[in-house]
Amino acid sequence: MCHFQDKDSRYTPRMHLVLFDIDGTLIKGGGMGGRALRQAFEEVFSVSAVENSDLDKVHFGGRTDPAIITDMATALNLQIEDPLHPTFVEAFLRHLRSNVDTTPELKTCPYIPELLQSLHHDPRVCLGLITGNMEPGARIKLDPFELNPFFPIGGFGEDGFERHLLVGAAIERGRNHYDIGFDPEEVVVIGDTQNDIKAGRAHGCLTVGVATGWVEEENLQQANGSAVFKDLSPENGFASWLNEQLS
Repeated sequence: MCHFQDKDSRYTPRMHLVLFDIDGTLIKGGGMGGRALRQAFEEVFSVSAVENSDLDKVHFGGRTDPAIITDMATALNLQIEDPLHPTFVEAFLRHLRSNVDTTPELKTCPYIPELLQSLHHDPRVCLGLITGNMEPGARIKLDPFELNPFFPIGGFGEDGFERHLLVGAAIERGRNHYDIGFDPEEVVVIGDTQNDIKAGRAHGCLTVGVATGWVEEENLQQANGSAVFKDLSPENGFASWLNEQLS
């Protein structure tokens, strides 16, 4: 993955940083993140949260953990200064680990393991994450499928409330880790919501919407990204599209 050919080669590939969202893009979590947050609110703040219907109105898709936690606190009539307070984060991560073991719906999205193996061995590709999850939570979600080794860097929920801040953080970490000065047009942002596409576009990146989450293809297309696919399997055209961008 992500290495140049010998200097005597007549062709040096153009390197691209390919950033994947997690929930709805790499995996389907079966709602375990939301359950863990509710459980953490009950434990830390002694409020009724697990079965609280007011929390059903909080939108999760394409958002960051700090923004989601803040909205959940508001719905519970709580005032919190730091949505990532260590006590709350510790409780959330503990419950998230527990939910991994008790969520039978947890699975990878179509063709993801095969795709990552292929990209990992493509010398033109450097991989990373772009997710609203806090990094420890992201790693917990990916660990059951042994996907973490594919992603040495990323942009995470700790990097800001707004998703475009995560893209900037991921690009900077990618440049530092891989020692490659990726231009914006050499970065591909892949996600299952309009927010993923908008965040990538804000930095001038190539953007891919994938309808394996909770947003329909036609709604993803309205975000005016570079491409939209039903899923990331070869038969739906993603591999061909990406190969064109890498050429």
